[in-house]
Amino acid sequence: MSDLPARNKEAVNWRSDFVVMKFGGTSVEDAAAIRRVSQLVRRQRRYRPIVVVSALAEVTDQLVTAGKSAAEGKRESAKEILERLRQRHAEVAAELLSADEHKSLCSQLERAFQLLHTLIDSTAADGQFAPRVQDHFLGLGEFLSSKLLSFAFLASGLEAAWVDARQCIITDAAHTRATPLWEETNQRVESVLLPLLQTGRVPVLGGFVGSTRDGIPTTLGRGGSDFSAAIVGAALGAQRIEIWTDVDKLLSWRISGPRSYIPRRCCRPCATISPSGSVIHAIPSAVELRSLLILAMISR
Repeated sequence: MSDLPARNKEAVNWRSDFVVMKFGGTSVEDAAAIRRVSQLVRRQRRYRPIVVVSALAEVTDQLVTAGKSAAEGKRESAKEILERLRQRHAEVAAELLSADEHKSLCSQLERAFQLLHTLIDSTAADGQFAPRVQDHFLGLGEFLSSKLLSFAFLASGLEAAWVDARQCIITDAAHTRATPLWEETNQRVESVLLPLLQTGRVPVLGGFVGSTRDGIPTTLGRGGSDFSAAIVGAALGAQRIEIWTDVDKLLSWRISGPRSYIPRRCCRPCATISPSGSVIHAIPSAVELRSLLILAMISR
């Protein structure tokens, strides 16, 4: 892991009440779920929330299937998957937005779907789903969900602002498992997100994705949206990072300092259900433990 740079303490003293809220795919799987997310974020407005979101439930797996199908010469099968995804996002949006809002969103999502079709054609021609193409292809799932969520927030009265995570999280070129370039990432996160937070906006960005210094899309590895939330929270000196999802068990702990010990007992599940029916959790998978170590290494 790269050395983590010291944060500018003077720059973060005034913003210790920030909270990063990360929502997994099942938490935004349909219109009803997105309405619940809007309510959860609204309740946290006093903490100046930043929202990080995964692709809608099962979308990443479907994109993987589409890419592999194209590489195997099954171009039409791959494009059928894309059409089902287009229809799903449009249907969810229709339940949340007015006609004009829906039209505006769909026009933005359509550019992403056109790019997906182009990538399917190039993958079929090459006969391989190369890592660099995978990053570009799979990362569009988070583009779609974050755009949808930001529009839904605005429609519900939340002052949301969509943020392109690729402009914030700068990484090396290790495609499908990129590592952030910490100093540049911290600077980008601050320069992009702080002006929005200062004006009372709720930044909404996709997890999992980043880009190289040259703007080439990268991803942080499967499950990397939790990592994205940790990166953003660490860069901003957030009070806490919340990982929201729909699970049966809850794991929770507080990191108190730069050399905090992560207790073994944190790996044993317990459960707490919020009134909304969602849960906040932290499960130390390989990616999530990596996120925790980032938080533990940064002095507060």
